[in-house]
Amino acid sequence: MLLWASSDPASVVPVSSVDWGAGHAGDELFESRVFWPSESDQIDVAVSAVAVGPDGSIYILHRAGRAFGSDTSLIEDPVIIRLDAETGEVMDRFGAHLFASPHGMSVSREGTIWVADTALNTITHLDQSGQPIRRYGDPYPFYLEPLLRLRNILPQLPVPMSDGTFARPTDVVPLPGGSFAVTDGYRNSRLAVFDRDGDLVWQINRRGSDRGEFHLPHGIGSDHHGNLYIADRRNARIQVFSSHGILMNVIEADVSGRPFGIEIGPRGCIYVADGGDGLDTEGPQEHNDMRRGFAVLDQDGGTLYRTSGTGVEVGQYLLPHDVAVGMDGSVYVADLHAHRVLVADLPHFCED
Repeated sequence: MLLWASSDPASVVPVSSVDWGAGHAGDELFESRVFWPSESDQIDVAVSAVAVGPDGSIYILHRAGRAFGSDTSLIEDPVIIRLDAETGEVMDRFGAHLFASPHGMSVSREGTIWVADTALNTITHLDQSGQPIRRYGDPYPFYLEPLLRLRNILPQLPVPMSDGTFARPTDVVPLPGGSFAVTDGYRNSRLAVFDRDGDLVWQINRRGSDRGEFHLPHGIGSDHHGNLYIADRRNARIQVFSSHGILMNVIEADVSGRPFGIEIGPRGCIYVADGGDGLDTEGPQEHNDMRRGFAVLDQDGGTLYRTSGTGVEVGQYLLPHDVAVGMDGSVYVADLHAHRVLVADLPHFCED
């Protein structure tokens, strides 16, 4: 149940600490296992995002030991790893000297990679081999950061900035025709769609807790109709918009948990990474132990599967940050604080 939602734009919506269950759909149990790192690829790094390519391979985005923040120096190591879904073997590594704080990632139907960088305030489009195609994002001048921080306290404060300036973007999803949608979430409260040239098509940039407003839009997914699904993290809900920006549905906290990452599967199921309340509400994190994990929802917001539990054992999570679904229905969860990706070998729940 949703305990409360304040009209105060700076408020954070707490989520009920109900027992979400232990990983089941009906009477059938599904177990998780560590997909990465493997014994042959022991890298201890924060895993920020996970995605599945059109050939079924798994892409992992990590920060190479870099702490989350505003350090704009480029990471020297490759931060994207491509792995075989069947064997877990590393097929490729790339992304060195391109990013400072990579946060969100998507892979297009053509196999190109899109990355949101919260420190550089950019969206970068890479080809299949990891070479940059284009970088989007107008300059982020030094004075903009303190002004935007102040605006998050005083929402009516005017802050002049261009439509093409990102302010700590969190995630990106490619759309048909080369266009793309961005959750511009840590300093803006914005959902924005751009054409392939980087020109703004439409945007919603309203901070608050009313329907159609955002408080840290943290993840984004799209379905084959072009609808956009927003992980509205601090409002603890999912908001669904049409390809033209019309609000279509809101899935509240009693179902969504606190969504950090979101993905729409090939059959239309909604996959949600629930990061728990430790980063978003007052009080010790252990008060929310039972609700960190992931969920599979139908298009109406009905729960098809849910698993949760805090810890470092297999099947437990410290901070689920992103989620992806494989061609066979398997669910991959990027656990930021546990420095790993878990996979649950689930079937497809939704019909074709």
